[in-house]
Amino acid sequence: MSDEELDRTTSGRQLADEAGYSRAQFYRRYAIEVHEPPMRTRKRLLLERAAFQLGNSDTSVTEVAFDAGFGSLEGFARAFRRAFGISSSRYRQLGVREYRFDLTERVHFAPGTSQQGDTPMDMTRTLVAEHFDRLATIVNACEHVDLKAKNLNVPSAFPWPCAPRNLRELLDYCFQHEPWLSVITDERPDDCANLEARVSWGRERFGALIDTVERENLWGLTFVDKDCQPPQVFSYGFIVQFTITYNTYHRVLLEAHLREMGLIE
Repeated sequence: MSDEELDRTTSGRQLADEAGYSRAQFYRRYAIEVHEPPMRTRKRLLLERAAFQLGNSDTSVTEVAFDAGFGSLEGFARAFRRAFGISSSRYRQLGVREYRFDLTERVHFAPGTSQQGDTPMDMTRTLVAEHFDRLATIVNACEHVDLKAKNLNVPSAFPWPCAPRNLRELLDYCFQHEPWLSVITDERPDDCANLEARVSWGRERFGALIDTVERENLWGLTFVDKDCQPPQVFSYGFIVQFTITYNTYHRVLLEAHLREMGLIE
């Protein structure tokens, strides 16, 4: 459904009339194709549109609620929490970009180009931005926690590094961009930099590296990593995908532990 159809449609009978079927016949055919009643689909699409608006605009929560067809902010708040598991205000605060709440369904809200703009999604930058946003949240949540106190039994994602023994070592594994940047640019964050400063440094420097690689189409260009013994040859494309995968894997493990401790949602 387009935005106009979502806002205009008020009943299953109206949908059936527009499709040229009786109400009963329309519901049967719809259930075969979509596996849920049509008005349930509409309600879900309105909530998905609301989530998209919360994550991609400055529209007030109240206005978003009324756009979604709710007569009260309280009703919208209850429905949103049931669908997404968190409040609408917290959803906006976290900067969530995934607006679909049941990926098993076949039909979802699809923002038009008028809402998203004409620029296609840059998946690499999106993944990197998500990592550093989440990493900043983790660092902030752990500000007053002794990360070295908790013993872990964490399997390693790769065969060569040692498995982290505590939360601090697991957190350090989320900064894999630093050694690569050191090899490529001869830059590292200040040895005295705190975790928050390291996140900011990595976001800026790794983002700049990706900008350069993409702008000059250097994905297949290779370089020698002299820090390896013996020295090895890598491509820029490899180190970007390796870093994203390695960082994300360990960040998700860390988030699971911190969630068990009640430090993050």
